[in-house]
Amino acid sequence: MTLGGRSVRVVTLAFLKAQVDVNEGRYGPRHRRLARPGGICGFWSEQVPFCYKVPVAMRMTNESKLALLRKGLLEFLVLKILGAESLYVPDILRRLAVTEFRTQEGTLYPLLSKLRREALVQYEWKESDAGPPRKYYQLTDTGRTQLSALDEYWSRINRTIATIGN
Repeated sequence: MTLGGRSVRVVTLAFLKAQVDVNEGRYGPRHRRLARPGGICGFWSEQVPFCYKVPVAMRMTNESKLALLRKGLLEFLVLKILGAESLYVPDILRRLAVTEFRTQEGTLYPLLSKLRREALVQYEWKESDAGPPRKYYQLTDTGRTQLSALDEYWSRINRTIATIGN
C-alpha cells in the first residue's frame, strides 16, 4: 500500500497497540497519524510507516445505525403491546410483523426473559384448544410504571425533535 508516494505496511490493531506500548513517549514532532477512509495511517517515525485498515464489519453504515435504533426501541414496543392485553408470543410477533420492528422468536424470547428477570412482565399458562398449554405474557405493576415512564420520555423526545425542526 502507498501513502503519499511511500510504501507502507498494513498492520493489525494488536501490532499497533504493541508498538504504542513499546514506544510510549518516544514520538517526536515527526510522528504523524492520518485518518483515512477505511483505516488509520501514519508514521511511527520517518523510517517506520504504518497503515491499519478498519475491517468492514467494524464500519458503521446507515443501515446498521438504524438497526441499533430499532433494537433499542423493540423493548419499548413489546412493553407497549403487552400494556394493552395479555398475549401469546406468536400474537406479539404478528403485531410486530407489519411494522419496521418485525422480528423472530429467537429475538423475542430472550427479550421476554430479560423483561421477566427485571420483573417488568410475567406469564401465566393458559389451556389451548389447539394443543398444549400456552404462555401468555402480561405487564406487572413495575412494567406498567416503566411503560408510563418510557411513554413520557418518548413524548419529550418527539417534542424536542419537532421544536428543533426543519
